[in-house]
Amino acid sequence: MKVTFVCPGDELLGIGYMSAVLKQHDIETDLVFDPRLLQDSIFGRTFVTRYLTLDSEFLVSRIIETEPDLVAFTATTNTILWAFEVASKLKKAAEQIPIIFGGPHVTAVPERVIRRDFVDFICVGPGEYALLELVQSLQSGDGYDIPGIWHKRGSQVRHHDRIYQVEDLDQVPFPDKELFYSQLPFYKNPYVIVSSRGCPFNCTYCLQSMYHKLYRKCGAKPYQRRSVSNVIQELVVAKKRWGIKSVKFFDDLFAYNKRWLKEFCEEYKRKIDLPFRCSLHPHVVDAEILDLLKYAGAYTLTVGVESVNESILRDILNRKGSYESMQRSLELMRKSKMYFSVDHIFGLPDESEEDHKKAALLYTHVRPNNILLYWLVYYPKTEIIKHGLERKLIEQSDIELIEEGQGHISYKYAHHEGYQEAYPYYVLFNLIPIRIIPKFVFAFILKHNLLKVFKLPMFVVALKQLFDSLDPRSSRNEQLNKTRHLFKYVLAMRRRKPVKGKGLA
Repeated sequence: MKVTFVCPGDELLGIGYMSAVLKQHDIETDLVFDPRLLQDSIFGRTFVTRYLTLDSEFLVSRIIETEPDLVAFTATTNTILWAFEVASKLKKAAEQIPIIFGGPHVTAVPERVIRRDFVDFICVGPGEYALLELVQSLQSGDGYDIPGIWHKRGSQVRHHDRIYQVEDLDQVPFPDKELFYSQLPFYKNPYVIVSSRGCPFNCTYCLQSMYHKLYRKCGAKPYQRRSVSNVIQELVVAKKRWGIKSVKFFDDLFAYNKRWLKEFCEEYKRKIDLPFRCSLHPHVVDAEILDLLKYAGAYTLTVGVESVNESILRDILNRKGSYESMQRSLELMRKSKMYFSVDHIFGLPDESEEDHKKAALLYTHVRPNNILLYWLVYYPKTEIIKHGLERKLIEQSDIELIEEGQGHISYKYAHHEGYQEAYPYYVLFNLIPIRIIPKFVFAFILKHNLLKVFKLPMFVVALKQLFDSLDPRSSRNEQLNKTRHLFKYVLAMRRRKPVKGKGLA
């Protein structure tokens, strides 16, 4: 039995874990990877963009070439339409191959995905052992009454009421990194790892708010953590086998339990001693946590600020903690001398220009090394949708588009009056981390409302991003290096001669 995973855009740890479990039970796996370069290119559909894009026909050929018994697609809301296009063409070309869908979008709206005629199964929630049981059932011919698995029987859809959650994460094998590294060896650095699943917080704009509802309904745990020894053991193996040079903890929140963190930092320093990056929550940061992280080798920290308006944080985003607490945390990070970035969201319900000014003054004071800016995206089944509807920022008809993956409705904000108000601050926030610009310049601009007089050109954002890409500690530098290697990967794929299957021209 062989399972081929179809993966868009980046290394996905979930696929690595599922492959590891399958291989542990003597089930072969393969990977068809689409970097999805230039998908939203400003250059349009030129010869160059077409050549650097692996079209769906090419991907179907690659899938068939692997000779799978089951094809597994993983998709977010951003990539679900891509997955639908590839899967529909695969079903026409090789209708005998069953197809399963999984991932955040599928878990959010399973009833919408399973109704597609080219989808045979879907997996809701964690997939490692649900997929294993499905493959074993396909081998044996038994039924599909498996937690987390939805399937079709004639015109009916059958599904289990529960999801498949592992009680002890230490019992799950380490992810199958070879699946990605054999094709994409540059993913070794930084080595991506998670020490936990889920998040202890339940922010309304985050997909975790959807997962929290699902897990409560199924009696599952919304947050789990591996033991320190298990995490360190994986890194010892990675260091020995792959010669890794740096580590990226992909946890939604890394430094949460201080007792766990103390044990981890001691063991990490003693046995791994490589630079690493991780994410923090501003209201659980203190001097002791920062000292521990610095001692262990943290070289880049990312902290989610999102907004400086306490009412928005508390009543709309469900993020507890005061502005003063957030400010203290950022000041401690500045004093620690570690490179740190802050996340900030524009387009939040009830935000005002005063909020933008307040945030600009805060960031001017603490001078983070980078400000990662986002426009609010309404993802399916997240709690933030309720607030958007109440304030008429989105309409009921938009929900259909969101759940079908046809638009995340962040674009609607561009036509909202708040966008014109936020835009100058979006540009300004990109300039604030540039240390050669003195603080008093930003203070003067804000005090005299000069953003209303002089409109900062958008090209300064591109210049700032270029500047960031030169700093090896920045996420943009990591992305630039990754993109360079992905272009080489696409060119190598283009030189292959794909196998044509039934239905392929």
